[in-house]
Amino acid sequence: MKILHCSDLHLDSSLKTNLNAEKARIRRRELRDAFSNLAKRAEEIGAEAVMICGDLFDSENVLQSTADYIIDVIDEHSDVDFLYLRGNHDEKHKEEDGEDVFEQAYAKKRPSNLKLFSTTEWTYYHYGDTVICGTEGLSEEKYASLELDADVTNIVMLHGEFSTDKKADGEYIIDLKKLVGKNIDYLALGHIHSFSCGNISSETGAEDGAWCYCGCLEGRGFDECGEKGCVTVETCSGKIDYSFEKMSIRRLEEVKVDISGLLSEREIERACEQALDGIPTGCMVSLVLTGSYTVDTYKSLDALKSKLLSDFFFGRVRDESRLKINIDDYKNDISLKGEFIRSVLESDMDRNKKEQVIMCGLLALNGEDIPT
Repeated sequence: MKILHCSDLHLDSSLKTNLNAEKARIRRRELRDAFSNLAKRAEEIGAEAVMICGDLFDSENVLQSTADYIIDVIDEHSDVDFLYLRGNHDEKHKEEDGEDVFEQAYAKKRPSNLKLFSTTEWTYYHYGDTVICGTEGLSEEKYASLELDADVTNIVMLHGEFSTDKKADGEYIIDLKKLVGKNIDYLALGHIHSFSCGNISSETGAEDGAWCYCGCLEGRGFDECGEKGCVTVETCSGKIDYSFEKMSIRRLEEVKVDISGLLSEREIERACEQALDGIPTGCMVSLVLTGSYTVDTYKSLDALKSKLLSDFFFGRVRDESRLKINIDDYKNDISLKGEFIRSVLESDMDRNKKEQVIMCGLLALNGEDIPT
């Protein structure tokens, strides 16, 4: 049996942190398209099921058209079961009158291949000698009530993060040790947006299966850089093989450039060009300057953005480099520059503010434009 494991699509995210209104609209459309591509991929490889391990939607601001679109895609691929386990964000997609927009969309077509889960108990779906079960939210009672037959292949779907902190929000906290010895062959997880995997019983020595966070299908912000996609799971004769499959329409990349020792605008520009070489223009790119610079270094973030990032779908420049300066170097400097630097360094401003004031002051002294 082949299965696709996905999670955290966060449909209808605002995406306004980095993007303007038009590009945010395009990107929201791409998040929908990612789900359609996933369904096509499932059909292409002959998968019997797609496991959606939570946060299909982002918040209460879900459009009815988005919910309708998802139901239509599911209905179109009737040979594939879509097992949808809601996550912490999915609980919020309700209108002010309490009506759930997804339930409204479901009511229009009621596709028989959409399988849902309970918030109060474990729900089990049987596919020959493979069982897929899950529950929305966890409790001590649910850990105790999970019963799986050792003679079949067992896949468990959950949404949450690992922790043993009893003070944490328990409903979406997963205590992995409480799942040891439960005959789980594959623990399909959602909530963490990067691919990661391991053994359920790695700390106990028991013979249990694997846990896997598939990550998100598409990155939305620069905390979700790199390749995104789903996990292909295949069961055969009681064994499970799984592998990450890249599927993202658009990739986010954070590119760090150390400008230590570089003085001129062109030197910094050339270093950035080399770092960006090979990144497809369809990507969203955050160019980050790191390292240290001196008062003689000239850098223009606006120029770097307009010259190097204009061809990308989105580009930004962040400056994390630090001013390397010693007040003793200007102790006896009787120039206007020396007097200015001494007065700023001896002020009560914090370090970041001092750096900003010094660089703006030096630009002004040199007749350059001061960035806004």
